[in-house]
Amino acid sequence: MSNERYPQDLVITVDDFRNSGWRKSIENAGEHGYSSYWDSFSKAARNAMENGAVATGKVLWLLADTCSMMLKPESLNETETFQPLMVIQGKRTAIPEDFSESDLSFFESILPEAEDYRLKARIADILWFVKNPRKVEYALNAIDSYMQFPLGAEDLLKDGKEAWQRAIRLALILKRGAGDRIQKIRDSIFSRFQTADFSDIFYALWLSDLLEIAHLEEERSSDVAAKLGTFAQNAKDAQNGHCAREYFEGAIRWYKRIGNDSAVYRLYVEIAETWVSEAEQRSSGDNPSNMVAGHFLECAIQTYRKIPKKERAAYKVDERIEEIRKRMNRANKLALDEMSVIETPGIDISSSIEASRNHVAGRKFPEVLLAFANIHPGTKVDEIHESANKNMQHSIVRHLCTSTHMTRDGRVAAKSLGVSFDDADSPEIQQTIWQEMIQSYEISIGLAIQANIIPALQVINAEHRLTEDILLSLCRSTHVIPMGREGLWAKGLFYGFEGDFVVSTHLLIPQLEHLVRTLMKQSGIKTTTLDSKGIETENGLSTLLDNPDIEKTMDRNLLFEFKALLADSIGPNMRNEVAHGLLEADGAMSVYAIYLWWLCLRLVINSIPWKRPNNTEENKA
Repeated sequence: MSNERYPQDLVITVDDFRNSGWRKSIENAGEHGYSSYWDSFSKAARNAMENGAVATGKVLWLLADTCSMMLKPESLNETETFQPLMVIQGKRTAIPEDFSESDLSFFESILPEAEDYRLKARIADILWFVKNPRKVEYALNAIDSYMQFPLGAEDLLKDGKEAWQRAIRLALILKRGAGDRIQKIRDSIFSRFQTADFSDIFYALWLSDLLEIAHLEEERSSDVAAKLGTFAQNAKDAQNGHCAREYFEGAIRWYKRIGNDSAVYRLYVEIAETWVSEAEQRSSGDNPSNMVAGHFLECAIQTYRKIPKKERAAYKVDERIEEIRKRMNRANKLALDEMSVIETPGIDISSSIEASRNHVAGRKFPEVLLAFANIHPGTKVDEIHESANKNMQHSIVRHLCTSTHMTRDGRVAAKSLGVSFDDADSPEIQQTIWQEMIQSYEISIGLAIQANIIPALQVINAEHRLTEDILLSLCRSTHVIPMGREGLWAKGLFYGFEGDFVVSTHLLIPQLEHLVRTLMKQSGIKTTTLDSKGIETENGLSTLLDNPDIEKTMDRNLLFEFKALLADSIGPNMRNEVAHGLLEADGAMSVYAIYLWWLCLRLVINSIPWKRPNNTEENKA
């Protein structure tokens, strides 16, 4: 780093510091914080180097480096307290470990003369941070300098809050070695807190955060809690819900510190009602949004749930939650009407439709069923995963935006947060990729139904009459269907050929669940749960499919289809929709219902030990 700006072996002294014009650089920086110091010092350093003043240039570059670092006083890991300002394409700005022993000796020599509190605080803190063994005098110098940072509202936004936090952390680390500094810090901040008024919006809240870090005495904590509560009410009266909640949450933290639980529960009610109030505002007015209103009402419910059950009667929490839930459900249903359809250019599938018809036309039974069962190749989970992963990495929307998945009746089924791919294996990213996979799967189902399955089914129904007895015979010939279930499978398949997917859906989904359970039991996988009373119950399909041992029983591609089609809340979720009576008639006649029927037929037909003909065309089927 240094070789690019000044000779590494160049030794500079305190006289070079005195003659460097560092005070002028600070005057040019103004009162804008460390970033302006860094900018001013680095400009002066470049000018010095261009004019051949190499020693001056190095002095100013070192000062610029000390001021460039970002202070992270809240870090529990001391080694991460100072972080580089920028990291670009593998290169970064300075960190404390970059300074050589010669640089540190230079800092030690100039520390007594660096009277500017910002510069002195940073130099002393770096010496405390890097020198081994540590010298307490450097930490004390840093604390005293950080305590000179102004405590005004504007000042806290310009390095002030971080400076006071760092002073507190250092004083707490030194304990008795810091003398009475921690008490002086508490007194200074508390004095400013007492005089703060609501006109500065979040100023009192910022000061209370510092007092919390400094472990303010309990006898003064109730004053902090009370004032925060008052400011919260002021914000609520001004219909500033966000500000009110911030202050209420701050007051709650302080009431918890002093053990005033009744005040905590009372303020949870206040927070919940700010959400309700905002929901009412967003569901009416010039630009209403029932989707936003529904989200706010959900937040109100979640806040009320923070009140313990034994305390809820006093605040009529359960009754209020029920009332808000009804309003939330209404808002979510209305939100469905607010959603606009984004149309993309259509895909010409006419050639695929014609090819599908020709593929089954003129075939004899049972070869026609073999052709129909394989008219679509099925899902390849690895391909869908790779595609979803690429889409995620190249999607700006996914990085920045949240998304909400809603059911047909307006319930929120799932939520996705905006994600960063810094940790590609994180649960959040894996869940978002899974959601992308299911959406891709749903699109592929729609195309398969329109381009392949429906056109071929129409030809089969025109050329063949498939009775329930014929299908029962086929079901008895397969090794997939558990014994005793052949009639139910045959009936479900028959109603699909009749075009009644309402009946086929309700017949076949329970049989698929029974099939999964049977395959698991045959492989020695436990499918039940034993409760504390010794009662053993069968697990539902979602639980069965989440069992890590289930891949021993079926193909990975089929397992994905079962999960995505039957048991995931952001997908068609057909098993749970049927089991809980949520599937309406149009849902039972959807492309997912047709695909489910075809998937069951495919399982049956492809598991029959056919005596296949030798000619190429039939083998292709």
